[in-house]
Parts: sequence; C-alpha cells; structure tokens
Amino acid sequence: MKTINVFSTALLVLVSFTLFGQIQPIMIGDSILDDGPNHDTLFNLSVKNIAVDDNQNLWIAYDKSGIGKFDGTNFFHYYSDEQGFLSDSVNFILNYNGKIYAATDSSIICADYNTNPIVWEVFAHTEEYFVHSLTVDDNYLYALAGNKNRITELLKINISTELIENIEIDTCLVGNYTELCNMTHDNNHNIYWGNKYAHGIFKYDGDTTILFIEDNYVGTLTSFYINGNDLWHSWSSQNPMKLDMTTGITTSLEEMPFYDSNFNFKNSFISGDNLGRTYILNMTSPFLTMIRIDDNAAEYISYRDVSLLTSSCSFIQKNDSQFYLSSFGKNRVYLINPDDYADIMTAFTNKNHKYFDRNQVRAGVRSHGSMFWDGEGKAEYAVPYTDTTNSLFATALWIGGYDQSHDLHISGDRFSQGYDFNTIGNAYDFLPGPLTTGETGVPAICDTATSILFNKVWKIDRSDILAHISNFENGTSYYVSPDLYSWPAHGPARYADNLAPFYDYDNDGIYNPANGDYPELKGDQMLWWVTNDIFAPHNETGGTPLGIEVQYTLYGYLNENPSDEWADLPNYQTYLNAKIINRSVNTYDSVFCGIWTDGDLGNAQDDYLGCDVSRSSYYFYNGDNFDESGSGIVGYGSNPPIQTITLLNSPYVNPNYEDLFLSKFLYFSNYTFSTNNGDPNIDTDYYNYLRGCWRDSTALNYYTGTDEIIPADYMFPGNSDPSFIGTHGVAVPEWWEYTSG
Repeated sequence: MKTINVFSTALLVLVSFTLFGQIQPIMIGDSILDDGPNHDTLFNLSVKNIAVDDNQNLWIAYDKSGIGKFDGTNFFHYYSDEQGFLSDSVNFILNYNGKIYAATDSSIICADYNTNPIVWEVFAHTEEYFVHSLTVDDNYLYALAGNKNRITELLKINISTELIENIEIDTCLVGNYTELCNMTHDNNHNIYWGNKYAHGIFKYDGDTTILFIEDNYVGTLTSFYINGNDLWHSWSSQNPMKLDMTTGITTSLEEMPFYDSNFNFKNSFISGDNLGRTYILNMTSPFLTMIRIDDNAAEYISYRDVSLLTSSCSFIQKNDSQFYLSSFGKNRVYLINPDDYADIMTAFTNKNHKYFDRNQVRAGVRSHGSMFWDGEGKAEYAVPYTDTTNSLFATALWIGGYDQSHDLHISGDRFSQGYDFNTIGNAYDFLPGPLTTGETGVPAICDTATSILFNKVWKIDRSDILAHISNFENGTSYYVSPDLYSWPAHGPARYADNLAPFYDYDNDGIYNPANGDYPELKGDQMLWWVTNDIFAPHNETGGTPLGIEVQYTLYGYLNENPSDEWADLPNYQTYLNAKIINRSVNTYDSVFCGIWTDGDLGNAQDDYLGCDVSRSSYYFYNGDNFDESGSGIVGYGSNPPIQTITLLNSPYVNPNYEDLFLSKFLYFSNYTFSTNNGDPNIDTDYYNYLRGCWRDSTALNYYTGTDEIIPADYMFPGNSDPSFIGTHGVAVPEWWEYTSG
C-alpha cells in the first residue's frame, strides 16, 4: 500500500488558526474608544471622520464630543470648554502643512500639532458658519457651509491671508438634506463634493458649480474618489463606476477583467494610497471585503474579524503599509495592514484563474479548490470552445488514509461550500502554494507570503517557447511571455528547490530565461499550478489534512489539419497530470486517491452516467437524443455527445490486469444528507466514498432487482467488464443506469 505522511491533529489546529489570525486589526483608543458594556451610553463618541498627520498621529472627529488624538501609545481628548472652540460637534478633520483643520457646527478650528501643549484656535471669520466638510488645494482651504440640513455656499479661504471668498451655490441642486460623502479636488484645481441625498457629485471649476455626475443609477451616492484622471463613484444599489475624465468613458466594476461576482460591492467606500492604487471597501457583508486595484490588476482582501455594520466610513493611509479605518455610528477605529489579509480563499483574478483554450476545448482552472467552474455557479468546460454549452461542471482530487495511530486524514474539494450550501466561497481543503520540505520531525507548512506568491496559474503556449528559443539563439529582443519569465522553477528558502520543470539550456541548475532556459512543455498549451492541504481551513471535508503538495499540469494538443475524425480527436481532449508529493512526517496506510466529478452535460436534468472498466474510464451521457436548454443552461440539442474521463495512470494497479487503473466507481446524490448515497457530511463519509462504499461504509452491491447480494466495485459498467472483474468473477448481466430503475 502506498504510504504518505502528516503531522498530528494538535499541530494542525495551530496551522489552521494561523490562516485566520494573520495579525488581527487593532482597535485604537482607551476608554474613549470603548466597545464594552458602556458602549450604548457613548453614542456621542461616534466617530465622524479621521485624519493622519505627518507624524503619523491619528486624529478623530467625534459627532458630539470634540476631537481625539492617538500617538500610537497614548490617547488625548480635546473638548470645547477646555480649548475655547465653539462646538463639540465635529463634522470633518484634515491635515495640511503642519496643522490640523476641523469643520464644526459653529466654525472652522485649527491647531499646530507640533506644539506642546496643542492650542486650538478658531479660524478667522468662520464663527458664523455651520461647516460640513473641507479640502485644501493650492494653499486655499475650501469649506462647504450653511446650516444643519442645507449647504448654501462654498467658502474659498486663503490660508496665508485668511481672506474668505463666498461662493453661492444653487440650493436646488444641493437638496434639502445634507449628508456629504466626501470632498476633494483634482490636479486642475477643480473642487468636487458628493451629496448622498442630492443624488450626485458636484464640481466647482473656479467660476461655476455644476452637477458633474447625475444620479443615473437607482439609489443614493455612497462614496467617490479621484485617482489621477479617474473618478470612481459608488452607489447604494449599483457596483462602483470609474469615469475617465479625459475620455468621458464610464466603466462599471462588472466590466473590468478582475471583477469577481462572489462579492457584492454595492454601497462601497472608495479610497486610495500613495502608490496610486485604488481601494474599494464592501460595506454590506457580515465582514469587510476590499479590492485593491493597480491599473487593470486587482487583489481581493478580506477582513473576517472586522464587522462594521454601517454604510459610512473613513479610510486613510497611515504609512506605506498601514491604514486607519473608522465606522461612523460606531465608536471604533481600526489599524489594519491590507498585506496581512490577502484572502486567497475567495479571490479570482486574471492571475489565478485562467483557461486552457488551444484546441476545441475551453477549460477554466483556478489556483485552488475544484476546477472547471468559475467559483460561483457557472460551468467552464466547453466543447467545442466556440459554443456556450459545457460538458463538465467541476472536478477535484480527493485523497485519504490512516496514520500510525489509526487516525483518519483526508482532503478533497467540491463547491467551496463545506456543510453549509449558503456559504459559497469560504470552504477549501486545498489552497495555493508548495509545502516546506521540512527536517526530521518538523511538519511541513506553507506560510501566508508563499501561498500568496503561488496564488497563480502559469500558462505557456508552444508559440511562447518557439519565439523564446528563436530570439535567444539569434540575439534579437522580443516580448517575453510574463508566465515564461516568472516560471516557478524553484521554491523559496525551506521549500523544494525544484518545482515546475524546465529545460536548463546552460545546465547550471538555475532557471534563467535570459540564459536560454524555458518551461518544459507538455502538449501545445500547458497550465501549471501547485496547491497544498495544510494552509487551507479544511472546512470542506472537516477532516485532518494529509500534508501533501499537489502539482497540477493541464495540457492539450492541437492538430490543425486532421486527416480524419480519429486524427481530429486530440482537438477535443485535455490531459491533467497531478503530481502528489508527501511533505509531512508520519507514515500511514490504507490510502485511497479519487477523482470527484460533477458532470453536467449541457442541461444536467436528464444526464446518466456509467463506467468503462476495460478502458479505466467513466462517462456522462444524455437520457435521450435531444438535450434541451433550460434554467439559463444551453443544451447540446440533437444527438448530444458523451463526455468521458479516462485514467491513464493511477496509484492503483490491478495485479491481474496491469492496464486497469480504475479500482472503484460509484456516485452520490447532490443536496441530500438523508440517504446513504447522499452528500458526504463528515470526514468518514468522504473516505467511505473513496473506498467505493456508501456513506455508512456499507459495501456497493451489484443491482439484481432481487434480494441476492453480489459485491461490486463498479456501478453501471454496462457491458465493459466481460471478465467480471468488478464482481470478482461472478457472472452478471449488463448493468446500465438507464435500465436500473
């Protein structure tokens, strides 16, 4: 029996916790920012807005309780009766040129934060104004003023001379109730502000005020942000939009290549950092989710331990890696580092989700979980690829066995749901990355940085390699495929030195395409990725992982001018190689490997399945000669095809039939836990299915229609088992699903 290793359950719990405990966000403050039993009495301490000064001090504008300062260690509070300013209702706060400016219900106040003690002053000639918001551009302080429920004018204040220019605003545009989203300016000194209930974004160009972006969307404006020439804006019932202010073209988040519909980004807050990246925060989930956008690439970041429960917040950069995040209506400010929270479990990008598309197949794979679907409900194995019809929905590797103490270890993915079918996107047994090679007695691990580094699928075409060889040999410059250039031939320190195979042109053992090296290609197009079962939360099977690293290669061939239909067959095929490597420390046995497949042949409502024992294959076929369309699924129509999966090699070899790699075949029914052939619920259910048994370990029997019991290894073999291997030599009639009742 094949042996592999894994470490103990106690250590597993530690590793699993590491995934969710990646430097948890810090809630800032002392009793002023208390979330304890007195929180309900501290509504006046609701955070309205935050700012960070040049010394990285945090400043907090409270709804009705003045201003707070946090220097990283100590917390300070400034009230009107102590400091001499006119109101403790602070609406906005910002940092500019060594001073903090705050908009209050009764004036603008400011203080030099480099002095000790800090002395607050009322900005000259602003005592009569109810000030809503502020921004600074070209040494002018712009303020929106009026009364509590209405903005009536824009103040343009020369900070050096303190002279005020009053700019009247058409109150019909602004609306009768004011809840500002934010206020900012662009590189051309235009001033912008967004009014949630006036349904739009306003612009002052130095002469006039206009409604720059009207409410063409259902719902209210929740946020906007200017990044260079791009104006991002978010609405309560629409995904965010990006307006290119140079071309006038507006693009929805849904139209961008990195969009992941697993997440709802309506009612979002938008901000940015000093590297020019845009951040979109999802405020409607039970936990916070963020997209970090850099040009046309994006990362999805999830904060499962930050629950904001509000539709308004402030998000501001502290330094290169840390941000402060506040929630209006809550007495909370968090210090977070997005790099600590790259949530590789749920993000699908153009880096970690790619397609094989070289011949007549278009097959989508991800760097984690099951393959051939998009992670949210759409099949991605189309044959032929020009059609909208798919023949497979999902497939994945399952593997399980017992250690020396006879404890079960098992790993296997399905639909990223675990036991709860309403939680798509957070249940995985495999996540990206290799495992450390380990030392004697040291369990294999995958750290966060490595998993993020390998959260990718590398895609290589034969044309990439031919161009690389030609240009290298001829000394000509050319465009190098990014995946060829970044080919993961070697692991980081403590990981295996040799990972993805490559041709070593100069025989130095180091992958360097500049020296003529290139990936070792299978087929005419190849996708490569690596996963492990240690870093994942393991909440699909709920079992103990094995400590295995799995290197996948999906590839296929293109025959451009086939001479006949047989020569054309490779154009409708893909090949999947799974290299399973034991990186753990315990030896154990009774190991079974299995391929789980959800085969949806077009419209899945009338599919049958079967196996071909002599060819080590299983297949899906339609119940009649016409595959209907329905429920948004496109059927194959007349004369639908058969989808076959064949094992070309496996850990199992029958001692009497050396070409037989299929040891067991059976199915279970989806979405039911009530029957013995229903969905697996606990780790032993998965393992029993791997063994070719039912959930309760009852053996599979040949269906006779009588009380006679004939043990069987294969369901629905038809007439493909003339030697009766599956019934251990007992002669039985043909067995098909469509005749079994």
